[in-house]
Amino acid sequence: MTLVKSLFFGLYWVLLLVGCYFVFDEDLKVGNIFSSALMPVLIVYLYLHLKETHSKTLKIYFFTALVLSWVGDFFKTISIDTSKTNDINNVKYTIYGIVACVIANLCYAFAFKKIRPIKISKAVLPSLVTIACMLTIFAVFHVLPHKTSGILYNPLMVYLVSLSLPAVFASNILDSNARKKLALNYFLPAAVLSILSGSLFILNKFKIFEPKIDAVVLLLYGYAQMIYVNGFRKTAK
Repeated sequence: MTLVKSLFFGLYWVLLLVGCYFVFDEDLKVGNIFSSALMPVLIVYLYLHLKETHSKTLKIYFFTALVLSWVGDFFKTISIDTSKTNDINNVKYTIYGIVACVIANLCYAFAFKKIRPIKISKAVLPSLVTIACMLTIFAVFHVLPHKTSGILYNPLMVYLVSLSLPAVFASNILDSNARKKLALNYFLPAAVLSILSGSLFILNKFKIFEPKIDAVVLLLYGYAQMIYVNGFRKTAK
């Protein structure tokens, strides 16, 4: 079983790096094939690491997040064309992808809330992280032009806000002596990488227009998802 786990771990990184190579080479058709295979492999990898001592609720949250991330990836690969932000079909599929990703981010946030609920009287770190996330969101949308984002402007804002929620709830776990390392080594870094990936994705698609940057977006996203899953592995009692 250890060998199988290692094989899926290695397969994930091969798919991610090869996908990044083709995206960087601007061969998006091939790059999307590799990137679309990431979440199924990660789902199997997570399944192989399940233990009876893992919380059933956390299992549901993490598996749901990965499946919806896969759905979101699929719609993003077929929909986002910045020259067609007012095209009904393009907008429809883009919003489907955004909705899937938003719910996935909520699942991660709820999972972290399950690990350690936020107490308003002791929410210093979550408050600071919330402020940092708000500043990031403001910065991104301050430079994001309405002209290129069109009617996707508000859905994209919701997407970026949803990316900040796991970071807020993960920071709350830092106040737990028993779970502090879990948040510090896994959940918070993964959440930060997701915010960076999402912010760069939005800016590149609607302002920068540099295809090679999509490779960086994919690398950050893929790395973040793997860290989330490895963090979940450590939650077994």
